[in-house]
Amino acid sequence: MRYFLTTFSAIIFILAIISCGGFKSKYLSKSEVEYRTADQIEERSKGNIKRAQCTDAMAYAPDLNNMDHFPARYIRLSFHFMNSKDGTNNYDEDRGVIVAKDLLYHFNKKIEKNHQMTLPLGNETPVLPFNYRFELAPANPSDPNDDGIYFHYDDELYHFVKNGKNRNNYNTTVIKKYGIKRDSIVNVFIMSHHPDSVASKSYRVTRNGIALGTDVKMAGLFERDDKGYKYAGMFNHEIGHVFSLRHTWAYDDGCDDTPRHTNCWNYAKSGPCKTEVSNNYMDSNSMQSAMTPCQIGRMHMLMSKLGSKPRMVLRPTWCALNPERTVTISTDFIWEGAKDLEGHLIIKSGASLTLKCRLSLPENAKVIVEAGAKLILENGYIHNSCGKQWQGIEVQSSGNRKGEVIFIGEEARLENVVNFN
Repeated sequence: MRYFLTTFSAIIFILAIISCGGFKSKYLSKSEVEYRTADQIEERSKGNIKRAQCTDAMAYAPDLNNMDHFPARYIRLSFHFMNSKDGTNNYDEDRGVIVAKDLLYHFNKKIEKNHQMTLPLGNETPVLPFNYRFELAPANPSDPNDDGIYFHYDDELYHFVKNGKNRNNYNTTVIKKYGIKRDSIVNVFIMSHHPDSVASKSYRVTRNGIALGTDVKMAGLFERDDKGYKYAGMFNHEIGHVFSLRHTWAYDDGCDDTPRHTNCWNYAKSGPCKTEVSNNYMDSNSMQSAMTPCQIGRMHMLMSKLGSKPRMVLRPTWCALNPERTVTISTDFIWEGAKDLEGHLIIKSGASLTLKCRLSLPENAKVIVEAGAKLILENGYIHNSCGKQWQGIEVQSSGNRKGEVIFIGEEARLENVVNFN
């Protein structure tokens, strides 16, 4: 009897809350948007309300404590083996497929772990994850025979010459002729050194790579019969170029955490190379195993830049809704860089999220602002970067507590949204 009364009392209590206007939920409408000026907001932002630039690389560097705020990105690749018409100057097609898959494996294996920078000596530069991977991307995914690995036979364009009067390492003719979907795939050309060059005693058959726009040429693999892991560092160096990184040893590369140095290939018994050898991917060294937070941030910043060619070679994981990738905000956060989320966004009671750049939500996703939570668009905006529509901002209330949505600055807005009447 006591159990029955307790249960009955609980039901009556819940009904009483509902009848008194307890929990409510509705999509935000234009008439309910709260607009504020700098004088009406917290001290931290006064005088700092300006058009969002979204160009701080560190705003794109992954946060180890909140990796769900930084979805991984996938760079699409295709492999092209260039050969002479007689088929003697590169791998045959069966072997080429094995080589391509081995290269892909080691390209990814190399970036599974970032390493501590060796320079400056004794540094404590944070070690962050790269947060991107490579994947094979066929030109025609619906064709079961298209695996993204191609073979071309062309006596004029199969070879790679790194120096001399016939130097062609910067020439893009082979890319323009045989590259596929250059607006959405990184075409990796596996080439051989020209036989005439190889025959010369003064010509060294070395491992070579060069990024040309969003495509990459590689040479030396066939003649040296090298393993894929020996090209992983070089390839990731070239991908760094694709995504805006520059050499660091003697130039201002835009990052304060990449020191200038002598650019030693490896350690020596004397001189500066006895101790000061870099292991950064963007230097010329034998290790190529580290990137700094700024460098990783710069790459992800370009991956997030709407309309950039490097962004187009990513698999657009942010278009379709994946509820398992929902991001929950449980404390105060300020997002100063652009983001492309893959799930819903929930701001929990007592937490706040300030957007100072763009935020893309997938089709049919929504933002939930719980009672007592706050969403601030400080010259930031929410949209769908694939031209689809998302559902809108669901504002919850409970009794006298409600969720708040605040717009600050002329850039604050919602786009591609269904429920915003």
